[in-house]
Amino acid sequence: MMLLAGAFVTNSCSNGPTAGPCVHTYEDAVLHVRNVTNSSTNAPIPRIAITKVSIDGRTVTDVRALVEGIPVQGIQIAGDSLICTTECAFGPRDGTYAFTAGAAGYQDKDVTLVASFARFVAGCPSSSGGGSIFEFGLQPVP
Repeated sequence: MMLLAGAFVTNSCSNGPTAGPCVHTYEDAVLHVRNVTNSSTNAPIPRIAITKVSIDGRTVTDVRALVEGIPVQGIQIAGDSLICTTECAFGPRDGTYAFTAGAAGYQDKDVTLVASFARFVAGCPSSSGGGSIFEFGLQPVP
């Protein structure tokens, strides 16, 4: 039993003999949608649905994985969609995010964005922050 406890202390955060897991903290989400506009008029579109999400070519089967355990902004989950009220932020890790963006009165648009954190602090504990900021437009339905 004593050997097991010693191994636990040795493998935990190492700025001295502490017990407990090493924790990674997210200061924000990796992907920020700052603004979505009408491509014809540049008028803001305040709310969009984000569906069919993949990260690095892998389909996200449960959208809750895009928001749990990280600070999100302006996001609600509705079934298999993220509802984004701009500015919104989601996503737990660096990568190429592909999704379909849509809004009432607009054509759906396939969007691909490469998102990454600007800051990473290694060690124990560690942290990530400074997500990528994006803007894009949607075409009105003819």
